Amino acid sequence: MLAMLLRNSVEFMVLYIVFATVYYSPLASR
Repeated sequence: MLAMLLRNSVEFMVLYIVFATVYYSPLASR
């Protein structure tokens, strides 16, 4: 249970980092 929750949080953090990078890249390019 704890291991699955930890893995889910890590996957969510990775997705959040990727989303933030894709979202902020065009703003930085402008």
